[in-house]
Amino acid sequence: MSAPWELEWAEDPAFVWVAAGQLLLALGVREETVRPLGELRPLYEKWDSALHGGPGGTLATPPLDSLPRRRRAELDDDLGRALAILLPVAEEALEQLVRRQIRPEIMGIRRDALDGALTDLRRYAASEGWRGEDEQAIQGHVQWITDGHRWKTPLQPLGPGEVGRIVDVLSAMPRPTLRRIAGVSNRPALMALVGGWFTMVHSGRTEDGTAVAPELTSEQSDPVAELQREMDRRDAELEEQLARNCAERERDNRQFEHRGALMRWMSLVGSLPTLGFLVVLAVGAVLPLAGDDYSMTRQVLPMAGAVSSAIGAVAMPVLLLMAFTGSSHTTEDQRLLRSNTSGGMLMVAGLWNMAVGLFPAVMALTEPEYVTAGILGGAFAVLALAAALIGAVHRERARKQAGLPKDDIPFYVP
Repeated sequence: MSAPWELEWAEDPAFVWVAAGQLLLALGVREETVRPLGELRPLYEKWDSALHGGPGGTLATPPLDSLPRRRRAELDDDLGRALAILLPVAEEALEQLVRRQIRPEIMGIRRDALDGALTDLRRYAASEGWRGEDEQAIQGHVQWITDGHRWKTPLQPLGPGEVGRIVDVLSAMPRPTLRRIAGVSNRPALMALVGGWFTMVHSGRTEDGTAVAPELTSEQSDPVAELQREMDRRDAELEEQLARNCAERERDNRQFEHRGALMRWMSLVGSLPTLGFLVVLAVGAVLPLAGDDYSMTRQVLPMAGAVSSAIGAVAMPVLLLMAFTGSSHTTEDQRLLRSNTSGGMLMVAGLWNMAVGLFPAVMALTEPEYVTAGILGGAFAVLALAAALIGAVHRERARKQAGLPKDDIPFYVP
């Protein structure tokens, strides 16, 4: 009977050998240790065919002790070569499991038992104790090794991050191989697959780690189908979450564009008094109003202060209007975010323009010619300070209502 479609890859021996090597490499086993596995495959196929080549897969060879000397020596050499390849692979694989903090106990196998069994197998390989022995003697020694180590242990629950570390190993495998085995290759789907598989394994065991054969209904025909349904459910949840994230991202992008435009326009209006001040100074430098630099300075500076203050007297109400008006179609969250931005911008622009207005006001204290500009500058500074205070209150209120952190800068887009 063929395997279900989910396990169809298991019927392809060539793929299984390649996938096993790729999994070991992904685990961290060295390439020079994995490479000899290619020599093990023909040995396995050779003796599997020789031993089970009879009708219906029955034994097709006589007992080992009755084999011709040359054929028996060939078999003993092949066994030695196989152990020389497999033992380093198994030892390095266990070392990498420890390094990656993936415990064999989550599958009901004790780590110290594996170490002990490998040590005994290493001694058996060094002594070549199988040479010339019959099947009963060889099987007896293998049974002695397995009986000498308590393999089974109660299934241990998965530790924090253990599923993620297993998925890290799987993700390091080539994607085509991973897709053929698991049907998926992206990390969220693999997390769901591995977590669901361990849930199924643990729910099918008793407290002492022995397997329990579940009673399957017509709707739950086999564990693979159950796992597939769990994967489909989690994939649907993942797709739904991704769709929500995309919608939220698009909404945030639109909000960012709106807030970016608001910041640009408020920055432009807030900088108009300063620009007016600089323009008057530039014109005064190119077209002197008096015959000497001192006279030019005495006449240009008060004019620049008066012009900037006049422009600011118009700019400040415009900034206030921009801060407190917006689209009536925005949601409450969008309105609060916009208020946070506009309030912060108004506060910054107000403080800056207060300094611009204070310049001619301070100069008027020492120069009588600056009185008119000083009065205009002082009035502008007061207006700018009021705008800054209104902006600070506006921003603080919006930030508290929106639940934004205290270190949120005025125009930060979360």
